[in-house]
Amino acid sequence: MLKALIIRNIKIFLRNKATLLFTCVSPLIILVLYTMFLRKMYVSHTEGGYWDSSSSIPTELAKRIVDGWLIAGVLSVSIMSVALNSCFIMAADKQNGVVNDLTASPVNPLTVTAAYYISSLILTLAVSGALLAAAFIYCACGGATYTAADVFLIICNLIVSALSAVAAMTLVMGFFRSLAAAGAFSGVFSVMIGFFTGAFMPLSWFPQGLVKAATLVPGAHSANLFRRFFMLSQAVDLPAATQERITGHFILTPQFVGAEISVGAEFAVLAASVLFFLALSVIVGLVKRRNKRR
Repeated sequence: MLKALIIRNIKIFLRNKATLLFTCVSPLIILVLYTMFLRKMYVSHTEGGYWDSSSSIPTELAKRIVDGWLIAGVLSVSIMSVALNSCFIMAADKQNGVVNDLTASPVNPLTVTAAYYISSLILTLAVSGALLAAAFIYCACGGATYTAADVFLIICNLIVSALSAVAAMTLVMGFFRSLAAAGAFSGVFSVMIGFFTGAFMPLSWFPQGLVKAATLVPGAHSANLFRRFFMLSQAVDLPAATQERITGHFILTPQFVGAEISVGAEFAVLAASVLFFLALSVIVGLVKRRNKRR
């Protein structure tokens, strides 16, 4: 039954051409708009080392660094957007009464939730994986090179980020009973997550309150890790002081008890968020089931 529900969810998502097109094209639109309107400004600032006049950077290297920052933001936002869009079927099923039919049958409610999660995860990994391939091609055309370790860690981050995003969206979408409400939430969420991940502009430009709030958002850590592998890998030949300034400007540096969180710790945060959101989904489902019986 679980397999049948997963296939059914995937087919419904693929059948909705508008949602599928928007999900796949929106990251490319962001990339085009950035290239046309913002890339030149960020490259100019990075090349001139505007945070420190003594830290000038060659133009081509500045382009690769800025492109890495952009790609990281686009990937992290896209993963969460795809996860959200692929979970719309949960609201549609509630609106159309499908959930009532499923819960009235011998099917375990946890099986239904698991089917939503797994189908959304498959779709998120497929679309994000294709976007990642396009990102590698885009960066390679700009002269960027990556080690096997960088590529491996980027793929690992993609997988863990997808697991976390889908777990969070499965929990959130469980509270919506109509597509209209889910659509309204999607609009607000897309704007907010762009700011919290630093996709539109570096988080160092925002007030410290927002920066601290961003450390509580798993997507911000996802973007952070992508930036470390996509962006800092291009700056390895620069002086250590310049690398530190680039890191402080473009990358969120969360701290715990006064010490900066390491790459491994950020991966652990993402992994913990998966368990946290899944556990909450199960608890919420059990509570709703108990309330229905009363």
